[in-house]
Amino acid sequence: MVWVALPFLVKSLGGSDTDVGLCFMGQMGVYVFFCIPSGLLADKLKPHKVLLFSAAAEIIITVGLLLTVIFSGNWGAFLSPITRLIILMSLAGVVTAFFWPIMMGWISTGHEEAELTKRFGFYNTTWSSANMILPVIAGYLMEINYVLPIAGAVVMAVGCFAAIVLIKYTPHSPVIYQEGAEIPKEELKFDKRPFVWISRIALFAIFISVGLFRSQVGILYKFELGFEESTYGWAVAIMCLSNIVIFYIMGKS
Repeated sequence: MVWVALPFLVKSLGGSDTDVGLCFMGQMGVYVFFCIPSGLLADKLKPHKVLLFSAAAEIIITVGLLLTVIFSGNWGAFLSPITRLIILMSLAGVVTAFFWPIMMGWISTGHEEAELTKRFGFYNTTWSSANMILPVIAGYLMEINYVLPIAGAVVMAVGCFAAIVLIKYTPHSPVIYQEGAEIPKEELKFDKRPFVWISRIALFAIFISVGLFRSQVGILYKFELGFEESTYGWAVAIMCLSNIVIFYIMGKS
């Protein structure tokens, strides 16, 4: 919901196209940087507590976004609404770094091969479904009032926190090789496989396109082509629908 709303929010608050890009760069750039310490700490921290803390922080940040939209005046010389949005999105990047990778590790621990593939297939289908449905809702809410999609995002953040509080899932113990057992060679040389580098290059190239789509295409739709915000919401939904289809096919195969 924030993805869809943010470009239009920045423009409505007097920001430039560059400011829109800075908000998204603030989030993803900080996220990438903080994935390094979160990866180092992942094995030393209890995943459930980290996820609770991250989900609680996400609520605070999303409420901050909501207040920034409602009270859109300058808070002193250096705290324009655009600056506040960039700061909040950067903080969201920190939180995401301590949520997303740890969540992925939490649901995968102790699961291998076909079972692991099915779990990730279902997990990816779940978040892709949200990415498909909520942008459509956000697009129509934007046409009513720009505050509404951010208020909806606050509700979603609270729901995320509640789900983590209520969950009773205990991950399987990780697979441990018996003493003297031969470890498969491919596990010893995982980083040297050509597949790993192919996947990294492909992800980098694809997300250049996704980054442009998230940050600038909404502006193109509304201010250059004359479409409504809901049209952009549908465009995001179609992109995410293709995610769901491919995740489902790969999970089954």
